Amino acid sequence: MKKSLKQQNRPQLIVFLVTNVLAVGAALFGLHAVSTLFAEVLGGNLPSIGKIVALPAVAALVLGIISWILPAAIKETMVFWRVGPHRLPSSKAFTVVAPADPRIDMARLTTRLGTLPHEPEKQNALWYATYRKHDKELSVMDANGAYLLYREMAALVPFIAFVSFVLALALASARGNLEVVGAILLLEYFVLIFATRNAGTRLVSNVLAVEAAISEKKGVATVSKPPSRKRSRVK
Repeated sequence: MKKSLKQQNRPQLIVFLVTNVLAVGAALFGLHAVSTLFAEVLGGNLPSIGKIVALPAVAALVLGIISWILPAAIKETMVFWRVGPHRLPSSKAFTVVAPADPRIDMARLTTRLGTLPHEPEKQNALWYATYRKHDKELSVMDANGAYLLYREMAALVPFIAFVSFVLALALASARGNLEVVGAILLLEYFVLIFATRNAGTRLVSNVLAVEAAISEKKGVATVSKPPSRKRSRVK
């Protein structure tokens, strides 16, 4: 069975979460603590090996929980800082994204789709209907995969920040490095939201570029005329 884009992104998300856990641990407790853990793993220390082996399993469990607890609407709001229909990258598909893309012939797009809407709700609906026709196109799948991956990563950063804050408050020895952790996670969050926004815009434009490349108007069949027969002269 072919995996969905969400399932294909899971290994990368697990690596992202484990990397952040190790980086936050190094920032809070010092690089020496993390290097000591790895030294014990290389030395065959079974408890330390168990901790390292358990990290991906715990990360997968956390990913599954967060993925289903946080609705897509909240994740989109966290990335685009907008609510309602405006939170989706397709809310400006025909008023901003398409006109800015030199690959898209707006006249041909209008021929294909009819009068293009201006309201965010209608733009979202028309774009999604168009996306469903071309969701198997390679350029569309690549952009969609990147958009979903970066959106999930961006949604994980506030969760990591919250856990780090609680952990630092609980352990007095880690409080001094909390500002460093906060600065690193804030930078990571901004990088990810810009990556997600760019991927979302690319997804919207790729769908419309594919649609505009089709010259025939959907639903109108071209009927070829039968060849004309010349009448023979009667002699």
